[in-house]
Order: sequence, then C-alpha cells, then structure tokens
Amino acid sequence: MKKLYKIFNIVLVLTIFTSCTDYLNLAPKNERALKNLEDIRSVLSGYLFDVDNTYGGSTFPVLKQFVPDQAVVMFESYADNIDFENSIGTYLSTIGNYTVYPQSDIEKIYGNLFLFNDWDTPELLWNSYYSSIGFLNALIDEMADVTDGTQEEKDRVLGEMYTHRAFYFFKLLQYFAPLDNSELGVPVYLHTGQEVVGVAVPRKSHAEVYQVILEDLNKALEMINRTDPQSDFNIFYNKRYINHLLAQVYWFKAVSPAMESADYENAKLHAQEAIVGTEPTIPKTMADFSLMREGNHTGYPVYTMGSNMWAGVSKIYGSAYYYFTNWGMTINPLNMKMNPDFVNAFSDTDIRKGYMLNPDGTLHVRYPNHSKNNKVHLFQPEEAYLILAEAYYQLGDEGMAVNVLNEFKSFRNSGDASALSGEDLFLEIQKERRLEFFGTKDYRWVDLKRYANTTHSRSLNFFGTDYDISVGPNDFRYALPIPLKEIQENPDMIPNPGWVMIEF
Repeated sequence: MKKLYKIFNIVLVLTIFTSCTDYLNLAPKNERALKNLEDIRSVLSGYLFDVDNTYGGSTFPVLKQFVPDQAVVMFESYADNIDFENSIGTYLSTIGNYTVYPQSDIEKIYGNLFLFNDWDTPELLWNSYYSSIGFLNALIDEMADVTDGTQEEKDRVLGEMYTHRAFYFFKLLQYFAPLDNSELGVPVYLHTGQEVVGVAVPRKSHAEVYQVILEDLNKALEMINRTDPQSDFNIFYNKRYINHLLAQVYWFKAVSPAMESADYENAKLHAQEAIVGTEPTIPKTMADFSLMREGNHTGYPVYTMGSNMWAGVSKIYGSAYYYFTNWGMTINPLNMKMNPDFVNAFSDTDIRKGYMLNPDGTLHVRYPNHSKNNKVHLFQPEEAYLILAEAYYQLGDEGMAVNVLNEFKSFRNSGDASALSGEDLFLEIQKERRLEFFGTKDYRWVDLKRYANTTHSRSLNFFGTDYDISVGPNDFRYALPIPLKEIQENPDMIPNPGWVMIEF
C-alpha cells in the first residue's frame, strides 16, 4: 500500500529525464512532501505557470510552452510550404542575426533542418513530454490517498492533470507512431513506478494508446460538466478545450490503425461543442487577424503560449532584425520564396494573404507574428470549424460540410465553396487548413502525414554534396526517430525504421 507521505523529486521529474523508463524512478532529491490536496495543487500550479523570460533587463510572464520553438522550426522545415531550393541562399548567408557562427556551422544547422536530419528536436519532445507524463502520474497517484478537500476542488486538480496527460500521449502518438503499423504506437505507463523501478516499457499498439487518451479526456469531460474551472488556476481544464482536444483525437484516430466506425461522428459532436459561442470572437478583418496572431486579440478564446524572443523561430521565418534593412544592411534570412501551390491557393480577397505574403509572393518580413514575440495558440476555434466540416463530409452530409466550410471561409473572406462536391470539396477543406495554420505549431506536417496524398521533393547541396529527397505518403519521415538513448536503455523499445543520421 502506498504511504500518504511520499517524497517526490519535482526538479528531477521536470528537468532531467533522458528516456521514458526514467520517469518510473523518482529518486528523492530537493525533496518535498505531498501531505494534502493543497500541497498537490501547489506543485501542479508550479508546473502550469513555470515560464518567465528575462529580456532587455525586465521580466515578462509568459504562459508555458507545450510546443517548443524548436519543434515549430523542425516541423515547418519538414513540410512543403517554403521553397527551400530557391531560398537556400538567404538561409545560408552569414549576414544576419548578428551572426557569430562560422559559415560551416550555419550550413550544418540548415543541412540538418532541410535534409530531415534534426535528431535533437525529437529527443527534446520525447524527453520533455515523457517527463511531464511522469510528473503527472506521480500527482495522480498521490490524489488516490488524499482525504481532504471537496469534490469540486479535486475535480479541478484531477481534470487538469488528466487533460494534460492525454495531450502529451496524443502528441507523442502523432509524432512518433507510423500510420501503417498498428503495433508501433508509443510506450504507456500510468503510475509513478515506485514499486516497479527498472521495468522496461514496450511500445503499445495504436488502439491501446488511444484507449488511455480517451479515458483520460472522458474523465476530464465528466468533471468539467459538473464542476466549473477556477479562472486563476486552471488552464486545460476548460470545457471548450477538452471538447476541442477530443475532436482532434477522433479526427486523427479516424485514419489511424485504431480507426473505428464512430470516430467521425464523435469528432463531429465534440467539434460542435468546441465552437459554441466562439463565432463573435473569431477575427474577420486583417487588423483583427494581426492582433490574433500577436496574441493581443481581446476575447479570443484560446490558450496562447510562447516566448518573448522571436529568435527561436526566426531562423526559418526570417530575421528578427529585419528593420536593419532600413539602414542599408541586408539581414538574412529574408524574403523566403514560397512554393507556388501555396501562393496560388489564396484568393485575392483573403485577409491572410497580405498578412503572410509580400506582393511578389515571398514570405512577409515580419511573419509569423508581425512582432518580435513568438505567440502560438492552442485550441483555436477555427480548427474546430474545419474538423466539423470534414466530419460532415466523411459522414456523407456534403450539404452541411459546405455550410460549415462557407462559414469558416467567410471569416477570412476566402471565397465560396457552394459549387464544390466530392473530392473537390475534401481538397478545399484541406487547403483551408494549410492556409490557416501555416507557421503554426505542427499543423502542416501532421496534415501531410494524415492525408497521405502529397509528395514533396527538394534538391539541395550541403558541404559539396548533392541531396535529392522525396517524401511521399507514409514515408518513414512521418514517424520521428526514437532517441538513441531510449533505444539503448529500454530493451523492449522497437525503433522507427528508415532513419540514418547524415554526418557532415
């Protein structure tokens, strides 16, 4: 039987995990005793609001990044929006960002990104997400022995933790599990491991991982339906967010090896809940769209995360010091060329076009936020609209699919879909996803993986060697490499096939 006065190494759990098996071992160090509900709530609060950035001599509170800048850069580098072949010169230029790196280091940075050779970011995602899962497991286990507090207080704590744990497992599944192998899901462990330290953790099947994700989210949904969140404490424990995440899960599950006949119906029902009351808050002008992207749109019902430093994403979208061009300098990367199919997908009236692109079709110098702060949103209602449109389409109700899609298109002044049907309608939904979420988290990479109907190629030269890469449907690159340390330390770990590190 577990003792109420367990000791947990909070610092260890949050910061130094190197493999998913490590989160089973919570060795005491910088100890803190969890005695009651308030102790658990306090520790959870530290996890939810632990990001402060110091910049320019001042400290700015910034909400926690659940998708780090490195991942945003990697996923865009692995997608098909930017024309890397015709933009390579501006990327490799040594003039820019107060560059202190020699040319060879710059070439290696972009070689790793553009040749699908970034091994550090998958390791970061794997370790940080599993360390957070281990931390949440510890607190969820401890909640079983808590005897104080009201049911409402427990709901707000447990509901928050269940939603976060489901989020992490879902992202790990999207990132590391190939869609053409039902058995290669991701490892799952739902306890702290105090009694079973050292047990190897195998990969679970897609179906088993989805079962865990949905159980956690349905528990959270049950709680949020009976207990309101606390505005100054809860983040993911939010009725709209939980329904939005459920819609995402069913939408992705519907094309996975774990697909079930009710997936699109469930995606529809939860997407409907996720858009309730959001229509007045969605930006419908260029000015409001800009405020939304900058994280300054009043009343926009999302979780906005990010850092105060643009440098984290400027290596792919453009220099944070673009304004030096006004002083007769050339600061790179600058004015990256976009793939023609992306540029041509915009209608002339689309409010997103002028925000994202220069008149010549190159990337706007101040993208993605038209400011120096990299702000990224989770649970955008616009995505729920597009999930809903696709769910109606997949359920055979093209009339409702068109209605929902047209409502979405009216937000962006991007034309009318009334004449579309069949495959053309489906492709229009996919196109709107591409335009809406360009430069946002992992969207385009996930869509390329999920829809599996696009092949993109690039021919690049790094360090005097030509590289010709073509990425088609179900390519191995849509399941990120399992970190080497995980493979070495976990005897039951099956690596993802195909990955071979390029040595420059």
